[in-house]
Amino acid sequence: MLSFHADYACAHTGRCCSSNWPIPVEARLVKTVSQALDTSHLVATTTVVPALDASPHGGIVLGRVHGRCVFHDTHASGGCRIQRALGEAAIPLSCRQFPRQSVTDPRGTSVTLSHYCPTARRQLDRPDAPVTISDRAVAFPRHGEYVGLAASPDVPPLLHSRCLLDWESWWLIERRTVTLVSEHPDTALPRLALMVEALHVWRPGSAPLVDAVHRAFDLAQIAEVVPWCPSASDVDAHVEDVRSSVPAEWRNDVDRALMAGTGDLPSRVVGRFLAAHTFANWAAYNGRGLRTWYRSIEAAGCLLWVTRDPGMVDLALRHLADSSALITRWNRAERRPVIRRP
Repeated sequence: MLSFHADYACAHTGRCCSSNWPIPVEARLVKTVSQALDTSHLVATTTVVPALDASPHGGIVLGRVHGRCVFHDTHASGGCRIQRALGEAAIPLSCRQFPRQSVTDPRGTSVTLSHYCPTARRQLDRPDAPVTISDRAVAFPRHGEYVGLAASPDVPPLLHSRCLLDWESWWLIERRTVTLVSEHPDTALPRLALMVEALHVWRPGSAPLVDAVHRAFDLAQIAEVVPWCPSASDVDAHVEDVRSSVPAEWRNDVDRALMAGTGDLPSRVVGRFLAAHTFANWAAYNGRGLRTWYRSIEAAGCLLWVTRDPGMVDLALRHLADSSALITRWNRAERRPVIRRP
């Protein structure tokens, strides 16, 4: 996990319980919750709607009233009545995982957080400190439950459609990118674009790939670049990518999420937010190359430029958009260099 996420702990703000999204209940939990309701060991906050309801897409979901789960209330020990009555193991998987997004590869499981969670959002405002990748944190035990993307150990991310990276080189890219975007938030994206294009020309049989990665980053670090400022067309393209990847019933929600905001964000917040989209990034594993991966980070930057709100950007990118559809659109970046030239 990233160092500024390492001590994350749920503060029961209820954002995940009151966002009007369906919360599916695994079959093994339906019986547990039903029995607790029948014996009044568990009581919903209302009887206006069924506590357990049939989803139009199949399966069972928790009931909702005015967008709020019928088991959520305000309580000093936590807002979930299921958790208080039956324990954490009895709450649905989507509740147990929020706001985590994880990737498992040969290194282990990497976890980043969605800043749509207000508690995770506050992690971005921590006092200045170097951003690193940490592998020891009480909040993220090695034996914890992490359900996310499972990468094939035999297939590292792609450099481009005709060439795989190796795992050592990919983890080096990820580590150095976390440092780059957190230390140079104002120029992170143009520097990262230079690195991607410098590495794109590497071919097997030349210098070792890991050496080429170091050289590409070293050149990007010292390059003279101007502060990043997306064009209106770039912003429009990224907004369209996201909107087109959101199921029709959630289009109004994504439009509200991506409304233009005002004010400026501190540089450390921008850098940490970009680092959180660099790390445990699904586009690196499911996309067609580093240009696709870059496009996903640029999308986070563009949407943040518009909204000035990390939470709303993550609502759009991590929760409302279909990740497969979004990565398919980002894959178009492989057709041409990601460096924008006049």
